[in-house]
Amino acid sequence: MIPIDYVCFINQTGYSQAAISNILALSESGKYDVRLNCIHKKMQKKAISTSLFNRLTEMAEKPQNPHSVQIFHTIPPMHRRVTNLRKKIAYATFESFAPPKDWITYINRTDAAIAPSDFNQKTFLHQGVSRPVHKIPHAIDFRLWNENVTKMREYDRFTFLFVGTWRKRKGWDLLLEAWAREFSSKDNVQLVIKTDKNEKAQNEAINYLRKIKKDYAPILFEKEIFDEITIPSFFRSADCFICPTLGEGFGLPAAQSMALKIPVIITDFSGCTEYANKENCILLDTSGFTMHDCLDNIPQFSKQKWPRIKIKDIQSAMRLAVKNDTKNTDRVERAYSFVKENFGYETIVSLFDNMMENVYSANIAKITTV
Repeated sequence: MIPIDYVCFINQTGYSQAAISNILALSESGKYDVRLNCIHKKMQKKAISTSLFNRLTEMAEKPQNPHSVQIFHTIPPMHRRVTNLRKKIAYATFESFAPPKDWITYINRTDAAIAPSDFNQKTFLHQGVSRPVHKIPHAIDFRLWNENVTKMREYDRFTFLFVGTWRKRKGWDLLLEAWAREFSSKDNVQLVIKTDKNEKAQNEAINYLRKIKKDYAPILFEKEIFDEITIPSFFRSADCFICPTLGEGFGLPAAQSMALKIPVIITDFSGCTEYANKENCILLDTSGFTMHDCLDNIPQFSKQKWPRIKIKDIQSAMRLAVKNDTKNTDRVERAYSFVKENFGYETIVSLFDNMMENVYSANIAKITTV
């Protein structure tokens, strides 16, 4: 087996969720001996079942093999937070067109990079990454995410689901405005929001909505924390997943929704285009781009271009989803088939195998253990 030192977060972030899926896929393949190298030292147990947390703990307690291939599933400046091994692979993930220059520098100090989407692969190569950039999408565990998952709740209204951190990059302000303008309390619909910082999110949402309209359809904020076993059932309770995002490295929740046969509304931009197209979901077109000084006050988003999304387009997309016609059904079936074929554990491991062979073929004997 090839030893892997997998450097990542173990918390409630999207980075963590994607990393855990890779760790499980690689370790369960029987081809890789994976050691977990938690970048913030102490793993967070929230949103992780006891059984999975115990598995991850065992991996984290393994002694470090100096001959391991080190995979950094973090933003590049965090490479320096742990002791670097000789063989290194960086993740190349960014939500817009121009990742910071120092990110490129860090990646060029490694042996190869992983991009979870065509969008990211092209972006990082265009910005000056000189190392091989291998496209390996995020993995979905189809034992948990599949068409047979039962609903956690039976809602009496058509339910839209928004899942994401409470940042404007996720388009929550665009969604709320479209919601208030399109649906009133007379419409048999509701919006369920699952986000972090619930209290802050609710206060900001109420204040934002007051400026637009007094009468709008119900909006619910989900406070319960679900682990990887129960979260698919929570998703499955919804009738449509919606995310008018301004940019994603990949956007795993939308792809997971497709695996549950839930209709998806999402922006036709960035990493989402790895799985979302006009044949399998309802796309939100972009109407040009605009420059933000520093979106969400995140340093790497300084002076970046982000797409413009028309509020009327979000309104129309939601109405189309509510109609639940045969076109929606056809989209769902195509989406399910696509994610099953392209994002399962076996497919992802095969892409890792190809990367290891291409990048380390000359040194494979030195890094392989019995």
